[in-house]
Amino acid sequence: MAPFTRGHCPVCSATTWQHFLLVPESADGDLWVVCEICATVLIFGEDGLAGQRPATDEERALIPERYQPSEEERVMWREDLREGRRAVEAWIQEGCPGLTSKMLSDMPSLAAALTKMGARLPQSD
Repeated sequence: MAPFTRGHCPVCSATTWQHFLLVPESADGDLWVVCEICATVLIFGEDGLAGQRPATDEERALIPERYQPSEEERVMWREDLREGRRAVEAWIQEGCPGLTSKMLSDMPSLAAALTKMGARLPQSD
């Protein structure tokens, strides 16, 4: 399976998973991806979309079948998320034991999320 990204497909007008393709020598620095929905190869150059064409059978084979979890799996995942959230909330109520100001400066998004959740953050070690 090829590495992938998520983006807008100008052919089918959907936000889709797009799988990177190996580019031939003649492509001269272009980036090729195949859209998971319409199976179109999108060719991007320095100035944006440079071309498009239908994917070959080999390129279509790089598009994996989408995994559809069962309802039982979805219920388990939701409960795991709720349990994790409860654990984080309990950790915050306990004053975030083990959290250091260095951790917060190294991970500013963690600081922002904890502040939003009402945590009292350490100012210095």
